[in-house]
Amino acid sequence: MVVGIYSDLHCNLAAFDALLRLRKDADMWICAGDTVGLFPFVNEVVDRQRELASVAVKGDHELALVDGSEISDSFSGNQSIALQRAAISSVNLDYLSGLPLEADFEADGVEVRVRHALHGLTDRTLKFNLEHSGWDRADADIDVLVVGHTHLPAAITGKHVTLLNPGSLGFPVCHLRKPMAMLFDTATRTARSCIFETEVETLIEGIRRASYNSKLAEYLGRGFIWP
Repeated sequence: MVVGIYSDLHCNLAAFDALLRLRKDADMWICAGDTVGLFPFVNEVVDRQRELASVAVKGDHELALVDGSEISDSFSGNQSIALQRAAISSVNLDYLSGLPLEADFEADGVEVRVRHALHGLTDRTLKFNLEHSGWDRADADIDVLVVGHTHLPAAITGKHVTLLNPGSLGFPVCHLRKPMAMLFDTATRTARSCIFETEVETLIEGIRRASYNSKLAEYLGRGFIWP
């Protein structure tokens, strides 16, 4: 069985549409959170996710959108969330509100756990950081732990658990500067990254039209490098 994994889409519609062209490469798709925030097109991406993802969890951006909290150290993130809170449909808001913070499921005999951040949504130390201490013992009751949040791809086999992070589909920060997802084969317990080429002009136009932070347009125009 092949499990498709994505995280940290942040309403990057072009990247999601690129992923959807691979939807038949996996038997099921899961999302490790932060589908919303940053870029416009919140209803378009959540509509697509409701159809695609069999398992999905809340990230810190979903939590902020649903309960009105703020994301620490992120002016552009909070600005985008406020705009999306005003624009999101009731159907999509209900969907996001109903997402769990953590989900366990079984895939072809493999016990999988999904949550957005390794040590919980209040821990900001792992943002854009590959520090993974403590994960192997804390989740030793399952086979595979899937997380996002760092925006950095990783596949690590520990003494007890395999840790998978697909990287960011919508706001890449790794040195490749490309939207990424992951395919995990339950039979071989191996994972491979999927890297996408996407156009950004529609996103840039959407940012300007909806009065989102102009630095987001600069980030896209500079090849996914923050100004």
